[in-house]
Amino acid sequence: MISDLLTLRKELISAADDQDVADKKAEFNAQVTREIEALFDDPQYPQRRRSFSVIRKRLGVFDENDPDLKAILFSMGARVHKGEGEGALWELIYPDTPTTRPTRRKRPLLVRLGLAALVCAVLLVAGNTLMVTLLGTSLRDLAEGLIAPPPTLQSCLTDANGTMTEILRCNQTHG
Repeated sequence: MISDLLTLRKELISAADDQDVADKKAEFNAQVTREIEALFDDPQYPQRRRSFSVIRKRLGVFDENDPDLKAILFSMGARVHKGEGEGALWELIYPDTPTTRPTRRKRPLLVRLGLAALVCAVLLVAGNTLMVTLLGTSLRDLAEGLIAPPPTLQSCLTDANGTMTEILRCNQTHG
């Protein structure tokens, strides 16, 4: 609680040697961490966000914008959600805690359309090259064959160009 923190803070200030200072600082930081976790674990605040002033007042041993308190918050995994100074809203994230995801900035519509067109063009060129290599026909020839109307006797005779074997083949096919 606050009285424990005040006692630890006084002991830290009055510590004599470096080892004693390190021990007292570790004990103080551990107690501060426990108090902050208890504050963030309050079930009334499921998003686990608190303002810096609320955190500082709850602990009662830190001055405004104290860098030690901010260092402890950062070491716990807390991050500033929004704001600055006393009004900064801090968020403590645990792996099992649902949080809002940072929003990705979308690219403008024209850029996305341009990228999609570029990807489609690359895929068409690669597909066409593959078809020509494997089948000996291009995508264009295949599309024309699928889109073109079915041949009639008249179009077959026109394509025969007066060759007798072609005319006979047309009569057999369409006749």
